[in-house]
Amino acid sequence: MYPIERYLSRLKSYVHNKTYPEGSIAEGNVEESTGAVVSITLDSTSWIQAHRYVLFNCEEITPFRDVHIAEIKAGFPFHVTDDVIQKQHIEEFCPWFREYVMSMDASKRKELSDKVRWFARYPDNETSTLEMGRRKTNLRTHSKSLTLERASSQDADEVRDQETHEASTQDVQPAVRVTRGASKYLDVWDLPDDEEIELSLNSLHQPVDDGARTFTGFLGTIARKPHMCPIRYLNWKNMPEELKEECWRVVERKYSVPVNPIAYAALKAFTLQKIGKAWRDHKSRMKKRHYIPHSRNKTRVKNNPPKGCTPEDWDILVDHWYTDDAVIQSEKNKDRRSKQDELHTAGSCSYAVHAAKKAKTDGQPVERAVLYQVLHTRKDGTAVNPVVKAKMDKMKELLEISSNQLQSSDTSGSIAWSPDDVFAKVMGKERKGRIRGVGFGPTPSGRSSKSVVTDIEIHSSQARDNEVAQLKASLATMEEKLAGFDEMKQKLSQFEEMEQRIARMFQQISPQCNQDVPLAEHSPSLPKSSAASYQPSSL
Repeated sequence: MYPIERYLSRLKSYVHNKTYPEGSIAEGNVEESTGAVVSITLDSTSWIQAHRYVLFNCEEITPFRDVHIAEIKAGFPFHVTDDVIQKQHIEEFCPWFREYVMSMDASKRKELSDKVRWFARYPDNETSTLEMGRRKTNLRTHSKSLTLERASSQDADEVRDQETHEASTQDVQPAVRVTRGASKYLDVWDLPDDEEIELSLNSLHQPVDDGARTFTGFLGTIARKPHMCPIRYLNWKNMPEELKEECWRVVERKYSVPVNPIAYAALKAFTLQKIGKAWRDHKSRMKKRHYIPHSRNKTRVKNNPPKGCTPEDWDILVDHWYTDDAVIQSEKNKDRRSKQDELHTAGSCSYAVHAAKKAKTDGQPVERAVLYQVLHTRKDGTAVNPVVKAKMDKMKELLEISSNQLQSSDTSGSIAWSPDDVFAKVMGKERKGRIRGVGFGPTPSGRSSKSVVTDIEIHSSQARDNEVAQLKASLATMEEKLAGFDEMKQKLSQFEEMEQRIARMFQQISPQCNQDVPLAEHSPSLPKSSAASYQPSSL
């Protein structure tokens, strides 16, 4: 083998990431010369600068820059210099470009190239920890193999002494727990516009089966988008309706929603409530990570915003955290949280998913007293704490009485309940506006009589709605037919009127004819034919 071929083979062996061969070769050369592993880490500011550099130096983004500059010029009531316009353009183009692309219709966004759609996203400096761990492992393995190759020419004792010396002089690093971070659900975000994901729903319009966890996780990514759900608003009710509608339009583009108006409205309400809860949880996690008690630390917290957060929104949220009302409310919430003793073991799956699995396994409907026992039991079969165990034992005793069991035949995953069921007898009456033990979403009003609020009633109402829709359609058809009959009837009436008019005309004409024509006896005799004059003789 020629020397150049051996050199190229060695460079090729350095490439562990085919996407970046030059960087892999550079790292390999550094490792070979120094034996160290090189890693480059960019902070949030560097990521923003890199993203801005790409946007201002890419030819495909030039039309969008021209549109932004034109909008800036139109916003000034007087003439300004190009320097002022260019300065504002540099400062505001990145967020404007993201909002401009996200506000496009699906058809117009589909016409854009993949590069433009990717550049429109906010700079994402979160890397896959798993992939980084693999790359680091490969680099360490490669470095170790080089060290062994070099040491093969040395004496074994010298190598052993050198490794002992390095181990004794090397700083001992504490083990750091590696986490993968928040899920991004890029497979859902990158779904083509002409494809949709099927979503299984129960009769209460709650997602069930395997796609429910992905659906709720995807809603969490929407809640964390700074341009879709800004954290500047202190309450989900204060969130502008146009932003909520934008969130729902994103869900509609990715998932197939029901056509039935009632189911459509129920799923939309559930989705927006779920996004609101994920949005509140997102702010709670940010406060847990960045908040430092005492007002003297406000500036310090403001100067340390989380990744991907708009600075203006972050300042508003931090100012709210340090207000007296927010501090008092936070202490009250901590006190209430510390008194909670009914911790469930449902994990990331919803109550509806667990109820659907339980219904499929048992082949019968699930009421909330039964589901309570399932979701408050550990893997070893024990209750989460003695308080929960006492309640579970009492529920089991009451469920053994057949009269206390709810009568239902639904196995789609909806949780059966009534205001005076076994769960209510043990846990107490329900409060206004919420129902315990049925999962997130359903909030039906309480009932005075013992009536089971299950999906049977929902199905019956839906059946009635479908029947009403069919009757309306048939009624419309009958009206069209009746309209045709009315036209025929009107024509028949016209014919009858014409017939009556003709009859009256004949009645008026007949007397005149009788007067003009003489009677038979006064009229002259007409000549008779030979046949008429012939009279046979009598025999």
